[in-house]
Amino acid sequence: DNVWLDENDWLHLKITHRDGKWYSAEVFTEQSLGYGKYTFYVVGKLDQLNENAILGLFNYEDHSREIDIEFSRWGEPLNDNSQYVIQPYTVDGNTYKFNTITEGTHTTHWFDWNPNRIFFQSIHGHSLSLATPNHLIDSWTYTGNHIPTQGNEKTHINLWLLRGTPPSDGKEIEII
Repeated sequence: DNVWLDENDWLHLKITHRDGKWYSAEVFTEQSLGYGKYTFYVVGKLDQLNENAILGLFNYEDHSREIDIEFSRWGEPLNDNSQYVIQPYTVDGNTYKFNTITEGTHTTHWFDWNPNRIFFQSIHGHSLSLATPNHLIDSWTYTGNHIPTQGNEKTHINLWLLRGTPPSDGKEIEII
């Protein structure tokens, strides 16, 4: 009930409250897509996402083989609200945190993954490339020792609650 396509074939993910319980949403591919550019078009005010909610755009096989674009304040209202991560996130240099301030509701986020580097970028609007420097939200290039090799990873999009903690404002959350 928390994942659907609308009349434009746009994917909706929603955190809902039903029968006294909170429910999250996740979708993932059934096949590995391997090296390449993974682009995610998002509609939603990411800078207004509740501090207990997390939007994840990522490749995952296991906790040591994961490439993440994440939007969350991780339960702290004053934290930066965005990060690019190569697992394990506990290794110095594997996480790049920044603050996304949206201009409107449309943003594009991608990572370009190859055996030697992973390039991340987030921009205002929906586009396959950076149109002007003013459209840039942030970018990062990772060349460290934890670049996953392609294998059996799946591409995931999820919208969930940190430790199951309800949104602090008690409102349901939807991202397209």
